[in-house]
Amino acid sequence: MSRSQDKEKALQILGLYIKRFELLLRKKYANIGQDATACARAIVPLKVELNNLAEGLKRFTDEFGDVETCRSQCKEKIGDAVIALNAPRQMRLEHTDNSFDYLCPPIEQPHHKHPSENQVLTDSSG
Repeated sequence: MSRSQDKEKALQILGLYIKRFELLLRKKYANIGQDATACARAIVPLKVELNNLAEGLKRFTDEFGDVETCRSQCKEKIGDAVIALNAPRQMRLEHTDNSFDYLCPPIEQPHHKHPSENQVLTDSSG
């Protein structure tokens, strides 16, 4: 894969795979119920053009990771409590926030706390 043509071909194949995977997810989970949190991240579109895959993926990750915009568009200002209350009881809530350790047990919501990004970086550098 040292030739630029090989890299372009690999990028195109990757782009097709990403678009196919997204389509499969949208078809499989077409009606996931009502999102009472109205999370702004859920509406960030994955618009990837095959002729400019890298730019489309970067735009998506930038928009999805824009915490300031996400919080400004959030319709529920009591976030973690709403998430815990609305999470399906048959599913385990995956989180990094300490608040769920207090919110989930009283309502019998299964949950698992993962280490934060900072904790992972600190643990791996030390």
